[in-house]
Amino acid sequence: MNCGKEALTGYLERQWSYGSPVKQCKKCGLTYLDKRFHEIEIEGFEPDALSVKRSGFAILMGLAAVIGGALFIAGEIYMSGYYHTGAVVLAFLGIVLIAWGIMDIIKIITGLKAKKLEKLRLESAARLSDKNYARLLAEQGYNVPQKYLE
Repeated sequence: MNCGKEALTGYLERQWSYGSPVKQCKKCGLTYLDKRFHEIEIEGFEPDALSVKRSGFAILMGLAAVIGGALFIAGEIYMSGYYHTGAVVLAFLGIVLIAWGIMDIIKIITGLKAKKLEKLRLESAARLSDKNYARLLAEQGYNVPQKYLE
C-alpha cells in the first residue's frame, strides 16, 4: 500500500472468497487487488465448492477433535482430578466443525448451495457488465470474457 497501511493481514493465498478483487484502502483511498476474492464469471467456482467429500472430511476432523478432547479430559480427571479448558475448547470446536460439515452436506444435497452460488455468479456478471471494471481486471491480467469487454 502506498500509505503504508497493511491491508492484507492474515492473507492466505489459497483462501477463496467470491466478489470483486478490487478493494479500496480505508486509510488512503487507493485501490489494490485482493487475490483472495474471485469473480465467478472469470474464474468459476472454487474447485470443490459442491464437494460432499470435503464436508465429510471436515466431519471426520471434527470427530477426531471431539474424541481427542474427551480422551484428554478423561485422562486428566483420572490422573489429577481436574482438567484444562483447552481440551474442552478442542472438543467444542470439533462439535462446531461437525455441525458445519453436516449443514454443508445438507445444503449441497438439497441444492441450496448451488442456488447461492448461482446468485453470486449473477452478481459477478452484473459487476463485469461495467465496462470500466471489466477493462481494469483485464489490464491486471485477468482473463475477462470478451463479451464483457465489447
